[in-house]
Order: sequence, then C-alpha cells, then structure tokens
Amino acid sequence: MSRKIFCILISWWLVVPLHAKVHRIVVLHTNDLHAHLAASGRSAGAAAIAGYFKQVRAEERNVLVLDAGDYLQGPPISAATKGRAVFEVMDLMGYSSLTLGNHEFDYGAESLQQGIDLLEETPIISCNVLYQGKPLLPPSFIISIGELKVAVVGGLGGGLYHSISAKCIAGFEFLPLAAEIQRQATRLNEKADLVIAITHQGFDRDLEMAERVRGIDVIIGGHDHGWHDSAKMVGVIKDAAAGEKDRRQTVVASAAPYGKAVGRLELFYDDETDKLVDFKFRLVTAAELAEVAPLGKVAEKIEEVERSLEQRFGRKLATVLEPLNRKGWEKPVGSLVADGLAWAVGAEIGLTNTGGLRDDLPAGEITVADIWKVIPFDNTICTFNVTGKQLINILERYASRRSGALQVSGLSHQLYFSNRGRAKIGECSLALQRSYRVSTTDYVCQQIEKRLGEKLDYLDTGRDWRVALEEYVTHLGVVEKPETGRIKYVEKELKIKK
Repeated sequence: MSRKIFCILISWWLVVPLHAKVHRIVVLHTNDLHAHLAASGRSAGAAAIAGYFKQVRAEERNVLVLDAGDYLQGPPISAATKGRAVFEVMDLMGYSSLTLGNHEFDYGAESLQQGIDLLEETPIISCNVLYQGKPLLPPSFIISIGELKVAVVGGLGGGLYHSISAKCIAGFEFLPLAAEIQRQATRLNEKADLVIAITHQGFDRDLEMAERVRGIDVIIGGHDHGWHDSAKMVGVIKDAAAGEKDRRQTVVASAAPYGKAVGRLELFYDDETDKLVDFKFRLVTAAELAEVAPLGKVAEKIEEVERSLEQRFGRKLATVLEPLNRKGWEKPVGSLVADGLAWAVGAEIGLTNTGGLRDDLPAGEITVADIWKVIPFDNTICTFNVTGKQLINILERYASRRSGALQVSGLSHQLYFSNRGRAKIGECSLALQRSYRVSTTDYVCQQIEKRLGEKLDYLDTGRDWRVALEEYVTHLGVVEKPETGRIKYVEKELKIKK
C-alpha cells in the first residue's frame, strides 16, 4: 500500500466512526416544462426525459424523481386540451411526485381537478393551497428510499397567484408558503430521515426560505426560468462549544425550463449524525438526453394527441418575412400582437403584457400552432376609454413592476427609469386630454385594476385573442416586421416637462 493511500485511509478513519454509514440518494428533477412535450431545438422532449429516468433507475438503487411545477401552458397540446393531455403524459413519465406551479391554475378549478384525477401513478402535493376552504391536495408524503425514509412536501410561492387570471383562481386560497413548509417540516422530522421541499417560487426565494425554515434538508425549485447549473448549500453550522444550537444545512437546487435539462442531485446522508454530509450536482443537458432511448409509451401518447390536433392547429395562415422575437423593451412579436388586438375591434390603441408572450414567431409559413405558442393563454379581448394622461400613468406604473413594459400599438414614447427605480414616460405621441379607445386582454385589465388600483370601465367582448391574431395575420397574408420606435428606452433619467 502506498503511503498516500494509507494516509487517506487514516484520515477517513479519524473523521468517520467505524459504525457510521453514509447513504447515497440520486434526486432527478425538472421544472417549468410548460407543455414542451415533443422534442425540438428547445426541448429534449418528455419521451427522452422519461427514458433518462428509466435508465438511471436501472443503474442506481436509490432514486427519487420530482417536478417543481408549471408543466402546463405552452404549445397547443396544453391549451387545446385544458391541460389534460399534459397530466396524462406526466403520469406516464415515472415521477415520484409533482407539485403545483402558478400555471396549473390557468384553466380554472374544474380543469385542474380533472387533471389531478388523471394522475393514477403519480402523487401530487401542495401544503398551502385551499379550495373552498379545504386543502386541495395532500401536503406531503413519505417514501422509503433504500434504508432511509424520505419526506417530500410541496408548495406554491407567495404572491404568484397575483399573476393568475382572477376567473381561474375563484374559490382558491393561498397560504404563506414559508410558514406552511415550516409547519410540515416540524411534523415530518419526527417520522423521516430526510425532508425535501419541492417549491415553485424562484431560486432566490428558495435561498431566502432555506435561511428561515428549520428542518428542511433539500429544496428543489422552479419558476424563474433560469439555467441553474450549480446547487447551493445554505445555512451555517453553529458553534456547539459556544452554546449555539447546531442546525441542518439546506441544499437548494433547480434545473432549467422547457425540458432543456434535467437536474441530477446526489445526496450523501450520514446516519450517525443524521445529516447530509455532502452533495454533487449537475445538469443533464438536452444533448445528453437525446442520446438516451426514449420511453415508448410516452412518445406514443404525445404522437396520439398531436395527430388529433393536426387538423385544427396545422392550418397555414400567412408568411412571415423575418423572425419576430421577444428581445429588448420593444419586442417585435409584442408589437404584432398589440396591432392585432387594436385591429380586431377597431381601437386606436393596442396593449399587451410582456409575460403573455411565450415564444417567438418564426420566419416562413406559419400555422395556427405558431400563434398559440406565442400567446397560449385563454384570454379575451377587452376595450376601454381613457385619456392620454391616464394611459401614460398606466404605462409608467405597469413598467415599474419590473415585469416588462406593456407592448403598444398606435402610440410611441420614451421610457426611462428614475434614480429611485420608477419607470417614467418621456416624450410621447399621446395628447394628454384626449380620450382614446384601447384594446387589450381581460388579464391586463384585471392587473391594472388589481395591482395598480386604476379603475377601468372596460367591456369584455368575449373574443379569444388567439383567434383574433389568427385572423389578423391571415388578413395581412405577408407579415412584415412591425414599425419600430414605439418604445424608445433611454439609459439615464430625463428632465422632461409635461
């Protein structure tokens, strides 16, 4: 035996008691799939992801597979089936458990319950969602992984329900997530060796929660659509000699949206100290997943549903001369949507929110499916009258929320941020005292009223905005890039007298 190997063995013997046993668990996880079930340049596809789950389970004994929410809303396979097809596919993929994201509520309570009922093989959990005063789902479950008992608790982050259309969350109540996770962790630690939370609130909020909540070993999260190629250990072990109570550290991890990658988190648990002693993390990329044999039953289900939708969504509408993307403050595809909203009802002004734009519009012949990828939400067109001064105030306050400026048609303006971080409108084509007829969606109207406190006397036409955009691009025949200069972003604060 070499001297180097001997020293390593002696060091290990000094640190770890001979009777201690370190258990290894592999946690595979996804988040924000957003119905990207078919393989594409953007996504590995559900069949390849499920194939990877199967492969790892064949290679490893102790495997847990989790999803942190927002598997609905994206390509038409979600909206056209009110999420049902997505729930069916998720149930075939081999997950150990799912939780809810904000977009699982997009089709309302009845459709959500129908989707939940389709999960015959997959537990779905959430500790902080009530429906008509009662828990919608079980808060947690405990599963045996090898020799360990692992508790999994799920929940939806605070405030995200504000981003859901009011008609879709009627009857729901959302309790503060950290408090409910803490309550569950206290209870579960009496029964399980490890406690894992699957949350939908964003990586930064997960880090904050890891500092506040005691008794959580791992947080698997989603929502922010980031590429999270590293996990973090949060929490400091206190100095026992100084009388400070020892506490667990918490591993916080997330993966990537749209099936671009699967998170692979390896946990090492010491049953002597009852703690995680190490972890390894990496993202398994779409390129790697493409090398895995896809799971046949998942591929077959996706093909079956897509065939049933082909007649409706494969219909050709128009030719787009150049790609229309979502980059910058003024987004070309956002301008097109705003133009379509104004055209549909003969309004002077069209407005659409940045968050409602979920994909770019490709160059070449486009189909109904391409339109629904760009704007998948079940929104209707609404109109209201407002003065130029009132509309400037709405534009400023909406952009100040840091969720992106409203995309516009029928006006142009400068946009800058004050030294205090508030969005301000500089030069603007609107006449302050003149009244304008505005076309937008029911969602934007609700956000203006609920989040900005601006009362609108709006009329809901009941027209589906997706169908209206289909009709608009068909009317154009050839879609050119919309004229630019509608939103002119200025880097520094302006001194403009209005």
